[in-house]
Amino acid sequence: MDVREPAAVTQGYDDFARATAAARQRTLGAQFPQGEGTGNWVGFAALILSLAGLFNALDGILAITHSRVYPAVTTFAFGDLRTWGWIALVLGIVQVCAALGLMSGRPAARWFAIACASVNAIGQLFFMSAHEQWGLAVFALDVFVLYALTARWTPPRARA
Repeated sequence: MDVREPAAVTQGYDDFARATAAARQRTLGAQFPQGEGTGNWVGFAALILSLAGLFNALDGILAITHSRVYPAVTTFAFGDLRTWGWIALVLGIVQVCAALGLMSGRPAARWFAIACASVNAIGQLFFMSAHEQWGLAVFALDVFVLYALTARWTPPRARA
């Protein structure tokens, strides 16, 4: 049984918290510059964008293979279920690539991710006639990504 003073136990926790924060800063600081919470939002956007990309790729594969997930009789703005399956698959692959670019920390990747999320949000509105709830959920993920990438926009600082 540990009979140390409460102050010594608290000091141990404080040391651990400082060491953990320093390690996190070394790991994430190079990828996501920490200025007014920017890094946290960009990391969140990368995670959600990759998740939406995986969902789109899954949607695309299910639609291309004529899975029983989607109704047989569905009316689209243009094309058929197989056409929208290919569109969803390509959008999913592009979104995963954009998420990887965001994780690299490059400024151009942020613009590319904004474009991918915008195009996918519009595409989900067209694809919503196949599965309304799922399309709305992926549309909401795209809105979260757009908010995360644009709400706390700070210009990159010049490196010394």
